[in-house]
Amino acid sequence: DVVLKRIQELRGEIAISSSPGSGTAFIIKLQQTVSIINTLLVKANNITYAIPIEDIESCLIEQHCNISGRQNHLLPFGEELIPYFNLSIDELSVYDNNDNARLIVIKRQAKHYAIVAEAIIGEFQAVIKPLGKAFSDVKYLSGASLLGDGSIALLLDTEKLWHQISKN
Repeated sequence: DVVLKRIQELRGEIAISSSPGSGTAFIIKLQQTVSIINTLLVKANNITYAIPIEDIESCLIEQHCNISGRQNHLLPFGEELIPYFNLSIDELSVYDNNDNARLIVIKRQAKHYAIVAEAIIGEFQAVIKPLGKAFSDVKYLSGASLLGDGSIALLLDTEKLWHQISKN
């Protein structure tokens, strides 16, 4: 009864089938609505974002004036130029040109790109829940996590973000 009640609380189902001499089979079906992943929390425009740690190649600091004037949205990284995506809605109003921006370099399928943020908060083991219909138009967000202070972190889908960047 305790197991059945807990499964029902998780909006799941349990089926039991028994055959004399063969044994009993328990089939438990749970909706995959929650996952736990290691993330790096970053902040831009007072919004906290979570980036999966496994997708991060490195984190760098760059003066904002070296980023904001680039019309081609490419930055040097190693021996290549990589595209970047600025999380700030209005990148000119967020930074003073003397401020430092944080670059989070992502590696997806042997391709590199950078995400520009105002601050890196730190590592966080996030319990990710799916987003509702209100966020269905934002293609590069794939979930959200409740932080310890009660605020929310939005999970960036690095694969979809790469496709968004490569279209531009």
